[in-house]
Amino acid sequence: MGQEGSTARNGISGKAVDWEGITHELLKALHGFGRYRHKKMPNMEFHGELGVLHTLYHGTKPLAPSELATKCHVTTARMAKTLNQLESQGLIIRETDASDRRRVMVSLTVAGKQEIQRRFTQMSSYLTGILKDLGEDDSYELIRIIKRLAAILSTREQSAARCQHACGTLKMDVAEAETHR
Repeated sequence: MGQEGSTARNGISGKAVDWEGITHELLKALHGFGRYRHKKMPNMEFHGELGVLHTLYHGTKPLAPSELATKCHVTTARMAKTLNQLESQGLIIRETDASDRRRVMVSLTVAGKQEIQRRFTQMSSYLTGILKDLGEDDSYELIRIIKRLAAILSTREQSAARCQHACGTLKMDVAEAETHR
């Protein structure tokens, strides 16, 4: 039985589940995170500068800006702006690709490697403090739930991609049928 059609909590109690109410509580809880952001909290978003530094740090070779944009899930325009910012800070270098002079490749400078290590140390320290406050059991429960959520989102994304592919195939079949009329 799927979650949307479930009428029992954990399949035991027989009580109807108020999914809309639970959703509302989740949204309120998530909204509450915003008010606790403060200047000492490290930047943990991976779509901007940190995402580029992280991707290059863990990569095996320099990357083209378009490859970075794809890996960081941003537009090429956003990536260009981010690379300009990082370059002005001396954290990355753009060089012409030796095998294809039309391509530009991006890599970290020594300062860029030091910066990503500093940011990861800062982030790790901050998160360790939060996990200590949660306690060991709740920390492992949080990790379990996040992993389960990631698996659910991955499955939904794959299902959506299969549906889009099938719909695209169906559209092509309909178009082919119409051309043969």
